[in-house]
Amino acid sequence: MPGQYYYTFNVTEYDQEWVRPLLINISGMNRISENRWFITENYWVQNLRYTTRITGGNLAVSSLPLPSNNDFNPQADGFAILSMGIRNLSPRNGWLWDYGMVGVIGDDFGFAAPWLSATLAF
Repeated sequence: MPGQYYYTFNVTEYDQEWVRPLLINISGMNRISENRWFITENYWVQNLRYTTRITGGNLAVSSLPLPSNNDFNPQADGFAILSMGIRNLSPRNGWLWDYGMVGVIGDDFGFAAPWLSATLAF
C-alpha cells in the first residue's frame, strides 16, 4: 500500500527460552479390610526453565523482539496434585468403587474437589 513501510530487522544475538517439565509420582494402596483399601495418588510437576543465548545467528523479524528478563509466567513454575480415598470391591458384581478427595496446589492458587469413580475389570 502506498505510504506504508515494512521493515525487516536482522537479529544476530537473542535468548532462546524453553521449559522442560519434571513429573514425580508417588502412589500407594493399603488394604484396610477384606474388600476395602486406602488409596493415594500424588503428582508433583516442576517446570525446569532453560535459557540459551544464541550469538552469531541471523534471525530476520518484522519487529524487534522485546528484551528478555529470563522471567517466565509465574504460573508455569509448578504445581502438585494430591489425592486420597477409599476403594471398595463389591463382592456381588465385581465393581471397584473409589471415592475420596483430590486437591491441586500451585504457587498462587489451589482448590479441592470430591472424587468418585467406578471400574469393572474385563
